[in-house]
Amino acid sequence: MLAGGEDPKFIARRLIIPAAEDIGLANPSALVFAYETFAAIERIGMPEARIP
Repeated sequence: MLAGGEDPKFIARRLIIPAAEDIGLANPSALVFAYETFAAIERIGMPEARIP
C-alpha cells in the first residue's frame, strides 16, 4: 500500500479497527501495538514511518 502511494496514517488507522475488534479478542495487546504504531507515524512522518 505504501508503494502504491497510500497515506501511512490511513493504513495505521485502518489497522486500529481490527485490533480493537476480532484480533483484540485473541491478543489484547494488539490494540496497544496498533495505536502506538499510529502515534509513531504521526510523530516521525515519512520516509521513516515505514519502519514501525
